[in-house]
Amino acid sequence: MKDGIEAAMSAAIGLVLETMFFMSTEISGEEAPAEYFGTLKDRLHGGQIEFSGPCGGRFFILIPEAVLCAMTESFLTLERDKIEERHLSGMVKEILNMVAGNTFSAYNPDHVYELGIPERVPAETVARALAESDREPIFLVVDTIDGRLALALLQTR
Repeated sequence: MKDGIEAAMSAAIGLVLETMFFMSTEISGEEAPAEYFGTLKDRLHGGQIEFSGPCGGRFFILIPEAVLCAMTESFLTLERDKIEERHLSGMVKEILNMVAGNTFSAYNPDHVYELGIPERVPAETVARALAESDREPIFLVVDTIDGRLALALLQTR
């Protein structure tokens, strides 16, 4: 399952970021979450969305503020000094929802997966969930021209 869903996740990330934000992307590959956190200097925004269906779990996003601002600026056509916290919050949730939905549509189109309501969570909450899980997450780091972001899938059943 891991290889199939990881491939679907990689494709979904590229599709969503390139279509919605006109960003070229490159998946850096799997990297340990601790390595990713160690490379960051910027404020980090986190989000999560629960999913259920043939398998269940949570999807996470970790995105540095500079990258999130660039994406928000592009998507909402706002100048950077006009971007507010509510815009950033909405963007975290929208990206997460679109990537998760596209992942499951590509991974197994014959099954129904239900997505919960995306929510903002502190980056520390994401880090703790990934570190404390007894299952190995799929953790993908994405390089863009504006910086790096990461998405993770943690299957709980």
